[in-house]
Amino acid sequence: MRVIIKKIERVLDDYFKVDKATLQYELFNGEMSEELIRLNFIRGHSVALLLYNMDTNSVILTQQFRYPVYAIDAKKAWLWEIIAGSIDYGETGIQTLQRETFEEAGFRIRNPEFVNEFFVSPGGTSEKISLYYAEVTDQDRIGPGGGVTSEGENLKIEEVPLERAFRMVDTGEICDAKSIIALLWLKNRLREIRTDQVK
Repeated sequence: MRVIIKKIERVLDDYFKVDKATLQYELFNGEMSEELIRLNFIRGHSVALLLYNMDTNSVILTQQFRYPVYAIDAKKAWLWEIIAGSIDYGETGIQTLQRETFEEAGFRIRNPEFVNEFFVSPGGTSEKISLYYAEVTDQDRIGPGGGVTSEGENLKIEEVPLERAFRMVDTGEICDAKSIIALLWLKNRLREIRTDQVK
């Protein structure tokens, strides 16, 4: 289907960027839309990792302050999340995963499994998250984690038993989209494994 871009202007050029596009797109009836203005919040692409410790039957979650959440719901501002980070220039997604996992949680990972990729909020931002899963043991913890202090990071790391993590999704204690997606994926995967074992 057709898209006609009339003009693109950069209206914010900072750590994050925002473009304003004047455009038309083809409607489902074959006609072209009226001329519209759409904003695109550009923050690059990210990776996220659901980290499972086989020794403790737990997932490794982080908790950190998120100002945009604070601005609308101060009670939830210290958000529970899986490991995640933006892909730096010159890095592959896997390299970012390895770096972020060490910085945030202190673990080394090998052979992370690709789960899926999704757009965070496609009506406003071009950011895409690639989601992975990795299993570790206690021996894979080689650093303290906690984030990079010079970047203003201050993360609490907690190994959360699997059933508790699933309940945290059910009760809304975990309200971060990528973390909900990852934990529901794992819950479904475990259900399928158990079903196969019964057969």
